[in-house]
Amino acid sequence: MKLEENNIIVKRSYKTVYKCDDSIVKVFNEEHPKSDVFNEALITARIEETGLDITECRYLFSIPNLYMYCGFEVHTVDMFFECHVKDFTGVHAEDDAAEIVIVKKEELKAEEFGLMSIKKAIRLYKENNC
Repeated sequence: MKLEENNIIVKRSYKTVYKCDDSIVKVFNEEHPKSDVFNEALITARIEETGLDITECRYLFSIPNLYMYCGFEVHTVDMFFECHVKDFTGVHAEDDAAEIVIVKKEELKAEEFGLMSIKKAIRLYKENNC
């Protein structure tokens, strides 16, 4: 992949965005906080997978998880966030989101979820008033 000057879409003081074939590549300056890079990637991914316009996103906690994939045990860390949206216009499920169910926090039931990490996260979220 070649990042060429003539393929720049936008240039900011902290990042340059390039069009490369059928992809977009963002290159951040070294001094730009990595937490800001992460938050920008998170918001972009949520918009692509759900169609939600996320106005605020707060990291809550991470929980280690194991799952089987193609016969291999995969060690991973599930990260949990509380996100706020203006409304649910245009909401849709894609990629990792099988469906979208809108539930009030007080109506969340851990036992309705299959993955242990999600069950634990819901309990922590409700118990600690995150």
